[in-house]
Amino acid sequence: MMTWFRRGRRGRRRCSNRTRSSPPALTPRWSRRVNKYREAPLHPRAFAARLGRAIFTNGKSDCELVAGLYADTLAGGFGRAEVLEYTFAMWTDEEAVQLAEALPLAKELRYLNLSGNEMIGARGLDALATALRAGAAPKLEAFRFALLWGAKAAALREACGGRGITVEVRT
Repeated sequence: MMTWFRRGRRGRRRCSNRTRSSPPALTPRWSRRVNKYREAPLHPRAFAARLGRAIFTNGKSDCELVAGLYADTLAGGFGRAEVLEYTFAMWTDEEAVQLAEALPLAKELRYLNLSGNEMIGARGLDALATALRAGAAPKLEAFRFALLWGAKAAALREACGGRGITVEVRT
């Protein structure tokens, strides 16, 4: 591992707190993006339930504060996002269900990319289809699928077709 340094304001060398095995230019492009697990966004209710199992020093008041901050942050960031890219995130049905629960909060979403997540099964795809039929992501224009979903994604394709959402399949 190699530590990278940069020049500070007064010309002194400072550690950038990043370690890399090689400079970014020497790292192959595909190795920087393939198979990096990324957790799915949680609906604020699910996040509050997860927080309920945590222990805070100030008790319940901190739990409520953190849950409220998360809900505000999710509404601000996720709710205003026009593009969501979860490619090669190593998702399974569980993460797809979590996304389906949070998708109604994505009011400005226009493009959703889940390609490369071949481990998502019928349960996760059905949850996404149900969310889209219920009106989640009202401005969604395009949905990019994983090629290997095949026949499992029939309900999701139908839900997209019913709303006029363009389906793209990653080859």
